[in-house]
Amino acid sequence: MGSALRTNQPHEALPPEIYLPLVDSLFKEGRTLFAGTILGAGSIFITYWKTGEALLLYCAIAVLLVAALRGLGQRFRGSNHIRRPRQACRTKCG
Repeated sequence: MGSALRTNQPHEALPPEIYLPLVDSLFKEGRTLFAGTILGAGSIFITYWKTGEALLLYCAIAVLLVAALRGLGQRFRGSNHIRRPRQACRTKCG
């Protein structure tokens, strides 16, 4: 019995005209990162508080640290990094 995730078809990459704007959109909005981090880490902290499992505390701290690093990356990347797909493809695709 095969897994539902396995396919015999080769992996196809997205065209740069789709891939590059998609990646750039991940760095546009800082509020969604902040809200997701607070809600995600908050739920982990509540679960830690109810269960007392120390590993959950470490996971919540790790989530906060990764989100802080990503937030710094967003800040340094800035909105001036977003380019038109054709221009970005010329520089990134060779």
